[in-house]
Amino acid sequence: MDTGSGEKPKVIKEGLENEPISISPDGKWALYGFYLEKLINLETGEVIPLS
Repeated sequence: MDTGSGEKPKVIKEGLENEPISISPDGKWALYGFYLEKLINLETGEVIPLS
């Protein structure tokens, strides 16, 4: 992906599947998974299961 600036996007977490993701308004957290059952800290890459 090219943002038009020539800059490559930062990889937050490797190995995620093609599942829905929802990013918080402040950009620090993401809910991930078909039931949004995983919380990802986008600053550290830590995945926290919510179930």
